[in-house]
Amino acid sequence: MTLPSPDPGQSLRPRRVLVTGASGAIGYSVSEGLAARGHTVRGYDRGPARRPGEHVVGELGDVASLKSAMEGIEVVVHLAATADSADFVTDLVPNNIVGTHNVFEAAVAAGAERVVYASTLRVVAGLGWDERTEPLTAADGLHPHDFYSLTKCCGELMGEMYVRSGKLSVICARCGWFVRNKEEAARMQGMEGAQRVYLSHRDGAQFFWRAVEVEGVKFAQLFATSKNRGQTILDLAAARDVLGYEPEDSWPEGSSWDEREFPSPSAVLRR
Repeated sequence: MTLPSPDPGQSLRPRRVLVTGASGAIGYSVSEGLAARGHTVRGYDRGPARRPGEHVVGELGDVASLKSAMEGIEVVVHLAATADSADFVTDLVPNNIVGTHNVFEAAVAAGAERVVYASTLRVVAGLGWDERTEPLTAADGLHPHDFYSLTKCCGELMGEMYVRSGKLSVICARCGWFVRNKEEAARMQGMEGAQRVYLSHRDGAQFFWRAVEVEGVKFAQLFATSKNRGQTILDLAAARDVLGYEPEDSWPEGSSWDEREFPSPSAVLRR
């Protein structure tokens, strides 16, 4: 995967960024992309670091560890979450709702400027998209189709509440299918519909560093997929207008599953 570097002559203000879920597949790629742009990256994860640099081991429910990890941080990229097949009461609510609340509260207490919140395209999956001719947009509203996507809707609404209270800037990244490993890549290969919501490692890194760097944005709900030969079922115009995001890739471009293997979400629920 080719990581982005600052454009020649571009004025870039390096930020101190905390990435939750930094040891996961998307967390690793996003952290690498931010570091390549010149930002100082500190990881936060229940597991050990997968890349050099500052890293804090802790759970989303560990308020003290979160507050400690937030010291000196300007922007939080909140990627950590429990995956979709987990129990709603014992796993999804504590991590994806209460844990997200803890992240927002710790960010406010630390004086951070922004939280970039990793949501999911599935917050609109309840609308269905097999027969749609027009891309789905944020104006279509929130339509979760399972308890996992319900928790992500809650996270988006929570972020908007913090913005309205004047405490934070929040950008919600409605991520497409970020393929973690060769097993998932093999599944994607046989799923033509899924290829329309593919998010490559390279494009994912670009989306998040743009969300960290953009100035003057208070709140946004933006879909994040790759170009996918122009056949995505999700509106990317808003991400282009707000962030300057221009995805490069269509399946299977822009990802690598050879250098580093990451388990699928269902394999890490009880780790």
